[in-house]
Amino acid sequence: MVNKHEQRLAYAAQKAATRETYIAYYLAQYQQQEALTEKELQNFVGCTGEAYSRLALCRVPDLQANDFRQRIERITSFTSASALNLAQVIRQVAAVQLLQKAPESTRLGRSANAMLLAARDREKEKDKLDHENKPQDP
Repeated sequence: MVNKHEQRLAYAAQKAATRETYIAYYLAQYQQQEALTEKELQNFVGCTGEAYSRLALCRVPDLQANDFRQRIERITSFTSASALNLAQVIRQVAAVQLLQKAPESTRLGRSANAMLLAARDREKEKDKLDHENKPQDP
């Protein structure tokens, strides 16, 4: 049975999931990206119930900080979560966000450029084959 304290923690964690400064946000984003159930996500990070809610309510460490690993370890020692898996969650979500924030023209530009290069290569290959298959004049 879940007590009032655990219910309040879970509610606070749910609210924190809307703010990028909390681990709850990264957990929610990762869960969506990987199409996991909450139970699967809890198993992945290695904690459930109250410990999971406490983990979600921790502030996310700065990825650029020199002591990122130590901060993750401090958080996971507090919640008994997997430091390796929590770091993976945070890094993956941050990477996806970075890609999504790239200007649309940059993302389209790269794919359009790649398509043009592929088309140009295909045209060169076709010209080469046509030249090789062209009957030679005696």
